[in-house]
Amino acid sequence: MEGIGNIPAPSVKQVQPSLGGARKLYSDVTSVNFEKRYKIMVISRTNESTKTIKNVLKTNINPTTMKVGIKTLKSLRDGRVLIEVGTEEETKLLCINISDKCGEELEVAAPRLRKPMLIIRNTPQDITVENLEETILAQNPIHYLKQSGRISKILQNICPR
Repeated sequence: MEGIGNIPAPSVKQVQPSLGGARKLYSDVTSVNFEKRYKIMVISRTNESTKTIKNVLKTNINPTTMKVGIKTLKSLRDGRVLIEVGTEEETKLLCINISDKCGEELEVAAPRLRKPMLIIRNTPQDITVENLEETILAQNPIHYLKQSGRISKILQNICPR
């Protein structure tokens, strides 16, 4: 019966402070300008693995002689290799160089931005296609929309309900 009365009191556990420093606000983190990276996708024409694509690139392409700074070289699941560089000029130079030296084995593609589609839902019945541009500009007083004429270009493709 020695152990019944001798139950140790729960000890206080001290936690070390994190080494990351002071916590940052969400607005501080998102307001910082981040470095834009330009991407190139390399695909094998003969369905080779990503390891062989990387080996072909490393043996045939020398980025230091081209003065191109490659940030990352990643293997993707679908058999492509992603190359990230710092500027658009480096992207063009690297694409041309890869297609010249490894054109029979590899295919180079730079991803392009999509043109966004705009869908307007739940419009009141009194808004027609003819006065839609005026209504959008009245509700969104952004000066560059009025100057550029983008809305009229978008509205040319709208069909009546």
